[in-house]
Amino acid sequence: MSKEVIRSNHNHRPFNPLEIQARCPKCHSVFINDTECESCNYQLAFDLIGSPFDSKSFFSQREIFEIKAPLFYRLTDGVLHRDHKFVGKYVRTMKKRFYDLGDYLFERVDNDKERRKMFLFEMEQIIPYLLTLGVYEEELFVYLENNANHPLAQKLLKALTVAVSEKPTESTFIDSVLNYKINEMLRVGFLLQSILMGASMCFAGYLFLKFLGTTN
Repeated sequence: MSKEVIRSNHNHRPFNPLEIQARCPKCHSVFINDTECESCNYQLAFDLIGSPFDSKSFFSQREIFEIKAPLFYRLTDGVLHRDHKFVGKYVRTMKKRFYDLGDYLFERVDNDKERRKMFLFEMEQIIPYLLTLGVYEEELFVYLENNANHPLAQKLLKALTVAVSEKPTESTFIDSVLNYKINEMLRVGFLLQSILMGASMCFAGYLFLKFLGTTN
């Protein structure tokens, strides 16, 4: 017996449960009010991550820090004063941004796909930067592996693995000073070498003239 297929003459929109009722972005419960989720107490009125590239973003915070950072920290490319309270606060801010972005990507539902892509891009950029700040790679691996069931976690784990493999060897304070470029052109090590060479030549000339004076 053949089955009859009933077709409708109306063009129905695809069923989307998110259009029926608002849900909590964290636990997806429908029991929410204007300020919080009644199921998990998530504060709906306070957005931790803001908008892509706004003042809360990794990019803006890094730019502000590079302007306000201690002079010696900037001169040594971050080697000196990692225990300085200003630097320590900045590292904690960057770590918090990493976890806030992770919670958004792994736990929240966002219908704005472009916005979600921008935050994923920010997450990929902040991972190698945290390594340069001295954050232990094991800490980042543990967090991402705890969310390994999420498809984005695998992408970010790959990004972290690449960042670890490309992480430059940590230089000493002296190496950083010698490799620092004045106005992005003249390396301090080359300048000091030139000064020492010039001073050596002047001293050798002085000794030679003194020797000539004693022979006359």
